[in-house]
Amino acid sequence: MPGRLVVICMAIVLGGWGNCLAELYSPHQRFGITYDYNAVKKSFGSFDITPFMSIGWYADGRDDYPDCSGPIARDDNFISRVITIGTDSSKISPDTIHNITHDRQNWFRLQGKYTTYWQIANRVGYDCYTRRLYSYSPRYYMITNYVRNFHDLSHQIKSASRNSKIGFGLISMSIERDISYNNLAFLQYALRQYYRTYKSPMDVDVFNLEIIFHDVSDASINHFKQSIRYFRNIIANIELANNTYHSYRNSELWVRIGIDNLSLSSNQIIELMGQTLNWLDSKNDNFDMALGLADDNYRLVQRWSWHPLTEYSGKYINSALYNSAGELTNIGIAYSSFVPSHCPEPCSLILLTIAFTALLLKRRVTNIQT
Repeated sequence: MPGRLVVICMAIVLGGWGNCLAELYSPHQRFGITYDYNAVKKSFGSFDITPFMSIGWYADGRDDYPDCSGPIARDDNFISRVITIGTDSSKISPDTIHNITHDRQNWFRLQGKYTTYWQIANRVGYDCYTRRLYSYSPRYYMITNYVRNFHDLSHQIKSASRNSKIGFGLISMSIERDISYNNLAFLQYALRQYYRTYKSPMDVDVFNLEIIFHDVSDASINHFKQSIRYFRNIIANIELANNTYHSYRNSELWVRIGIDNLSLSSNQIIELMGQTLNWLDSKNDNFDMALGLADDNYRLVQRWSWHPLTEYSGKYINSALYNSAGELTNIGIAYSSFVPSHCPEPCSLILLTIAFTALLLKRRVTNIQT
């Protein structure tokens, strides 16, 4: 009987551990924050981020090198930082990545064993890599420049460190009737152009998607879920050339969420936030065997963040996490309450498993001797 008890307990512990390892991120690491340094003029670390010390990542919604602080390690937690580069359509220098890593050696020493995330360009086809500012017309897309820069930068990054992941520039699927904010066409053109130029699919580790609620009637969880599935469907089987298809199902999807509608009250925003985060954080809802990432238990979305950190333009005054004085808002309090606490790393789980098993075996030996 004691032997059977040991086996059952080991199965329970190891089963839970195996399920943890089957997921790319622990629950708290999935949550993040995004903002715009160029508008805020403050780094993320300059705010009192105590309520958000459990989040796993943050990013500047603009071009965050070299103005902002790097990754943050406090309270036994590491907050990774997405490094946005290649925001200019001009040709990339062969020493770009070397110069960044040399100039910010303290960042990368702190990064240590953790994966470094690089995002190539900001919001592509909307405010960069276009011949006309804020143009969504393919006629004005500078696709060739982006494809060239993505190729050159990704090769520099992979050569400098294997412990890196490379993300495509931010894709904005605005939930509104005016689709001028939508730059999804840029992504499709770029993937095809890359294949034609380099005879291989673009190596994208992470797709970055921005979903901003504008219209009151469209500010719903159903529109959010539809946008996620619509995007996953597109990248699941994209035609790169005539009868040549490629699937990006194995790429991660990170989503940045924002509400810039002034008609919504704090209570309405918090309710929508709760519905969205509960769906994202649920293994049963944020899940699809046909579209989800197999290495992450078939989740559709791997990481998500709230935008913005603080109000700076007027349109986010009801939805920012901090007000202009740097004080936490009701929205900030609500978001912090959704972030899970820090969990043990896999190595800690291994030690716990060994210790628990050893304790059970010791009790079994003691029972046999007596």
